[in-house]
Amino acid sequence: MGILSVFITNYISLTFGFLASISRPKFLLIRFIRFFIRIYGVNLSEVKDPISSFNSFSEFFLRDLKSNARVVEDGFVSPVDGTLRNFGVIKEGEIHQIKDMSLSLSELLHSESRTQFYENGLFFNLYLSPKDYHHVHMPFNGELESINYFSGVLWPVNDLFLKARPKLFIENKRAVFNFNSEFGKFSIVMIGALNVGEILTPWDLAISKQFGYKDYTKEFSEKMFFKKGMKIGSFNLGSSVMLLVGEEFVKKGRVVGEIGSVLYGRELICYL
Repeated sequence: MGILSVFITNYISLTFGFLASISRPKFLLIRFIRFFIRIYGVNLSEVKDPISSFNSFSEFFLRDLKSNARVVEDGFVSPVDGTLRNFGVIKEGEIHQIKDMSLSLSELLHSESRTQFYENGLFFNLYLSPKDYHHVHMPFNGELESINYFSGVLWPVNDLFLKARPKLFIENKRAVFNFNSEFGKFSIVMIGALNVGEILTPWDLAISKQFGYKDYTKEFSEKMFFKKGMKIGSFNLGSSVMLLVGEEFVKKGRVVGEIGSVLYGRELICYL
């Protein structure tokens, strides 16, 4: 991963972010939003606010859903709307992303202790396309222990680029949210992508703006409890989320998630 790649992909994303924040002229903005809805097939019936209320494309992209649009089921649930690309058991510190391609968990997390804890646990690889709702919610009750931010490039995270660059998730900018729960530790890895220059949290500044191009770890001496379903982060445009759970989650439950489309709140692991 060269410095030029970091500069180019981050510059493109910053430029897109600036353009997406422009609010005038309003009539052109509304036309562009309607064009985006038509091209990508956004489901307007579940959007909380009317199109006319959005003052920029960024506001539309970070739209909220109506309160009854999703049901948060029992068990460990999907934190996002998107596509469950793959899931499976973590063996020998590796995640098998797609056929004949594996990813080193220690390189993704930069933590040997976390890597060891997740041995024989599960991973869930979720892709968010441009049409999807782009807020990230808690999949399970937990206390936030730390956030690890890793600077990097912003390659696209679609299947084509993933096949071309097996270490894409390690090269891209990402934030790792580490939690503890009644079944042990779990992590939510928010992975940035081209045109996704910001990883946002509702209780703090944009992480990518706050930490910039430096890797950073933020430990929480006073643990913050987050209930399942609470919003913990947001993306601009398409991106990916990797969920990691320890072996205890596997022992106490049954995997019910299936490859394909998934909505926020749907069970991935069922507990009787």
